[in-house]
Amino acid sequence: MLEVLFSQSFNGCMRYASYAKQEDICCLPLCLSVGDIRPGNTEDLIGPGRKQAFSQLLFSAPETERERYLQDSLTQSRTSLAALVESVRDGKPVRVWSSDNPDEACGLAWLMELFFRLGLEKTEVSLVALPCFDLGKNGVVIQYNGWGQVEPEDIERMAMIYTRSLPLGEKRALAMLWKQLQAENAPLRAVVSGRIASVPETFYDSLIMQELERQPEEFAEAQLIGTVLGRYPLGFGDGWIALRIEKILVAPGLLVPITKPKPGDSIYRRIVRKQANNILS
Repeated sequence: MLEVLFSQSFNGCMRYASYAKQEDICCLPLCLSVGDIRPGNTEDLIGPGRKQAFSQLLFSAPETERERYLQDSLTQSRTSLAALVESVRDGKPVRVWSSDNPDEACGLAWLMELFFRLGLEKTEVSLVALPCFDLGKNGVVIQYNGWGQVEPEDIERMAMIYTRSLPLGEKRALAMLWKQLQAENAPLRAVVSGRIASVPETFYDSLIMQELERQPEEFAEAQLIGTVLGRYPLGFGDGWIALRIEKILVAPGLLVPITKPKPGDSIYRRIVRKQANNILS
């Protein structure tokens, strides 16, 4: 069985756990909740929008490394997808690991649409849907926002509990949902009330502004990003938050960088100051 994942961190977790054969793990970290998702051509099933999306999310990466990260991400995704399609055409069943994390939820819908587009809709597909809450060791209740947070030792147990077969009708519904999202082609997608929805790029901005109010006049930008991600575990990453801070706060002069990141550090490894004209001050 081919294990299909949409998270780099979960990819490392599963490989460490030795839950599946290395060659049976297919990681597609396509970041499909962000950017242009118009269909690609038959030679490039990843779609032209992934380069744009990866570039956006790599905004916070060290400038000297961005191009390499971008090319590595595209190459890995295309290689993994080619191997997936070949295996499925050979009749190999698939197990998809998804959740309410926007990238994983989008990944599942995208994959079902791809199967229908390639005439592979009769592929045997199992789904491991991450629950909102899971009972861990010693009766502790754990809340996850994506498979990347699951411990290696919990993978097999959770697969046994939460795996189910995906019927043809549900595959079709997911494929139709993805086609609808493609037609809308919003800059961002989020899981709202358990369903993927197209949303504006400003969707998470209020959370950033809310946490900005709690910061002193001068603060580490990384602290603001960490607070947003910690307080609102909605599945978005530091790259998107850094990008939005740059666009809505730094570019218009509401935050002014007063230090520069060290060479090789992320752009947000700097101290910033609120301007006097900042209405949140």
